[in-house]
Amino acid sequence: MRTKVPNTNQFIELKKQIVREALEGGNAAFVARQHGLSPKTVSQWVRDYREEVEEEMAKKDQDQVSVLSEDVDLKKQLDQALKLIGKLKVENEILQDLLKK
Repeated sequence: MRTKVPNTNQFIELKKQIVREALEGGNAAFVARQHGLSPKTVSQWVRDYREEVEEEMAKKDQDQVSVLSEDVDLKKQLDQALKLIGKLKVENEILQDLLKK
């Protein structure tokens, strides 16, 4: 019984994922052993896809930084909104007290 071979796009994405693991870990031979592959094969994939994978990794890092800065902005907006709510509650209580008199 033959194992189903993934289509070309899936195979390329699998190779790029393995290259990403090798670049992040710094050890292609270790990654090759984890996946049951020849270290020479993984090293060749690293040479073939290094530039593309590094660009993808850099873009992902930039996206994460962007999300973090958005989080900081949202936190500031939330803090400002909570302060305003607090002021409005106090103002509302004062006005209600004045109406009762």
